[in-house]
Amino acid sequence: MLAQRLFLDQKNHPKKQQQRHQGSTIGDGAIVESGAMVAAGASVPAGAVVKSGTLVGGAPARELRPLKAEEASFLPVSAKKYAELAAGYAREGLGA
Repeated sequence: MLAQRLFLDQKNHPKKQQQRHQGSTIGDGAIVESGAMVAAGASVPAGAVVKSGTLVGGAPARELRPLKAEEASFLPVSAKKYAELAAGYAREGLGA
């Protein structure tokens, strides 16, 4: 799932479902595992792996803490909402 103002380096090819927040930067070859969260404004370095169940933040990003149960359970809800918004924008011709 991609959120607004996410910046990917051109060569980034993530291999797993991702949760990323606005203003985040994900470096080339970095992997954000399913069930992980990247804080707003974080910069995940090239080649880094953000493990499932963790929250990372900062520049460069580092693990801040394990996700709380309520945060982890909200990830699929949030992903679904972003997908619905993206589909709506695409129908209206507002996507890039």
